[in-house]
Parts: sequence; C-alpha cells; structure tokens
Amino acid sequence: MKIKILCFILGCLLLSYNAAQAIEDNNTTKNSIRFIYLNGSNANDEKARQDYTDGVFKTQKQIKLIMENDETISKNLLENGKYTINERPSILFWGFQSQKSLNAVNNDLAIASLVSPKIAQSVRKLISHCLHDAIWIQKDHNMKKVMDQLHRMVIDAHEQGEKVILLGHSAGSFVTFNYLLHKIKAVDIDTLMDRKAISNHEHCTCADAIIDSKLGYQLANGNIVLDVDGLSKDEIYKRLDRFSEKSCMPDNTVAGIINFGSPLSLFYPDIAGGDSLVSEKQQFAFVKHILEDNIFYLTVNFADDPIGFPVGRNGTAQDIEMQFNSSIDKNARGFLYNYSSVKSPATFASAHSSYWKHPKKFAKMCKDAYIKGLQNFYGFN
Repeated sequence: MKIKILCFILGCLLLSYNAAQAIEDNNTTKNSIRFIYLNGSNANDEKARQDYTDGVFKTQKQIKLIMENDETISKNLLENGKYTINERPSILFWGFQSQKSLNAVNNDLAIASLVSPKIAQSVRKLISHCLHDAIWIQKDHNMKKVMDQLHRMVIDAHEQGEKVILLGHSAGSFVTFNYLLHKIKAVDIDTLMDRKAISNHEHCTCADAIIDSKLGYQLANGNIVLDVDGLSKDEIYKRLDRFSEKSCMPDNTVAGIINFGSPLSLFYPDIAGGDSLVSEKQQFAFVKHILEDNIFYLTVNFADDPIGFPVGRNGTAQDIEMQFNSSIDKNARGFLYNYSSVKSPATFASAHSSYWKHPKKFAKMCKDAYIKGLQNFYGFN
C-alpha cells in the first residue's frame, strides 16, 4: 500500500511539473520577432490613438498569417522555422508628446482668423496640421526623447531573446531612420583616427556611443568628429566598449525596418541620392553595416498616398559596390527596397491613413516588398 501511495504522489508531481513546463513554453518569447509600430503624430487625441491601436492589432494578425505562410520569408527571415512572429504588436505612440506644440499652433491660427481671409486661413490650417509632426520630431531634443523610448523597447526585446522589426508610419519613419543612423555600429574608430580604409567591424561603434562617451560629437551634416586629445587608443577602445553596450543597437536584434506612408525622402533628400555633406566613406559604412548585419530596409507606400514618397531607385548589391568602389561581404543578406506601386483601396484624401484600415492588403504589400527586395538585391529567393 505504501508503495502505491508513493507512486501516486510521484505521478502527481511529474504531471504538475509537465503542466508547469508547458505553461512556461507557451509563454516564452524566445525565438520570436517583435513588431514595433511608430505612428505619425497627427493622431493627438484619445479616439485617434484608439483607432490606430485597433488597426495595428488587426494589421499584426494579418502580417503574422501572411508572412509565416510564405516560403521565402519562412526560409530567410524566420530562418527555416527558428523564429515565429509575435501575434501581439508593440506600439510606441508618441502623438501626445507633440500635443502642446499643436495646441500653440491652433491658438495662433485662431488669432489669425480674426483678420485673415478664409482661404488663407484654410491653407494655413492644412499646412500646419500636415507638417507639424514632421517639424516637431526633427528637433533634436524631441527626436532623442522618442528614440530613447524606442531604444528601451529594443533592449527589452533583446533581453527576452527576441528580434525586432520597426514599422514607421509617416513621420514615424523619421524615427526608424534616425534610430539606425545613431544606433547601428557603423562608425569605424580606426578610420576616424587614422584615416585608413574601412576595417571589417574590428573597432566599430555607433554615433550615440561616441557622443554619450564624450569622445566626440556629430556635426549638423551628419559627420562624426572625434575629440580624443591626450587619450591612447587603448583608453579610447575601453571607454567606447562600455558605452557601445548601452548606447548602440544590440547585435543581431533589429531584423528590419518597414517605413510606410513615408515622406522621408522629402525631409531627408540625401538618402534619395541628393547632395550630401556626409563623407562618402561614412555613407558607405552606414549602408555596408545594414547589409552585413542582415537588416532589410523597406519603403512601402500606396501609389496614391500624397504623403508617401519613394526613396530613390531600386538598386542591387553590385550597384552599391560600384557606387562606392568598395566590396560587401558575400554572405551579407540585408537589402534595401522601395515598393510604392499598389493603389490604395481608399480615396486619395484618406490614402495616407488607410494602411491599418486595410490590414490584409497592407500585410500582403509588406510580404511582396520583402520578396521582391531580396530577389532584386541578390537575384534569388
């Protein structure tokens, strides 16, 4: 009898352990990809925020369904089933942070309406409400505040064992672009100190690590300048190692960027092939690290979205190498691609906000952009 009781107790303990293990396995976030959505900030009231949130949840459901069932994405992005896409999205809603500036603009418009013709007042209101978020987020202190929030979300995902994909709508695309610009380890310290050719990631860090460590600063044109008089190379490397860990993107965490409804090339014409004061070497270093860190960078716009601007022409890895007369690692799998040829199901006037209102169509556009971009850049699926 005692043996039977003992066996019964052991059996219960084993069942309890297996149940607990199953719950833990179901709740784990390891080997998953977290999608982080950043809105444009014209949504400044609670109703607009709720509409956006509801739309994003519906969009994420479609993205998971469509992308996970695609052979090319399963093979490449999901690494043959190693990763799954989180069903629940993460949202960085920064619209409320620009509310104060928009209220000030509205107060000024109200004063102007006392003496202005109606047509002039209407044009002012249209311009201010369309552009205030883009102007607000481009101010350094505002951009840094939002980027710090985003960085904490990326670090949290990294600590949970997740990868992330950043999705920036409208002026939210300014944040995703600047996050890469400041956080990717594309600044070669040896090159800055010795003016040598770009090395292979041996002493690379991000712009923010240099700034935060007080070892240099960034000019308005984007160039990084070191200020390390009196410090040895070893002292510089040690200090940057400390700051790189907390200021830069964690390695192998950001899998991709999807910007949509984006006016990025209007406000940052350098990326569309315009004149740039940033040295060619630093431009190439930025692109090189995106590609070699296996990050995809997609611009997905509805063709009739008046705010969605294509970002240059679609090139290939060979085009990049020819443009900068430098080589890219043959194992690189990152790529850049613009996909702005699909007509919105909505009217022209509402096309800019129709992405999450037509989640299935937008999810398919993201899938197609990834596949077309990979094939165009490297010539294979």
